[in-house]
Amino acid sequence: MVCVTFVVFGAVAIAAGLLGVWINGSPRTPIWLSRISGFVFVSLAFKLATTKSSLIVAVGLGCDQPLDPLCTMVGNGPSATFMGK
Repeated sequence: MVCVTFVVFGAVAIAAGLLGVWINGSPRTPIWLSRISGFVFVSLAFKLATTKSSLIVAVGLGCDQPLDPLCTMVGNGPSATFMGK
């Protein structure tokens, strides 16, 4: 088992090194990586802004369905805690 772990982590280290050389080798690569990561963050922000927030459920708003698993998990009153904690 130790040998398998050594081989897997060794392969990951070599791949990371090769990826680093490739990223540093081209001046255009960091620009595209920044654009892609920016797109991912904007997409996640949009998803977060357009979905029903757990915080609203946690303070008792929006729990109009008594059998909704999320409402029963966090409670459905103003004294309910955030995400059941």
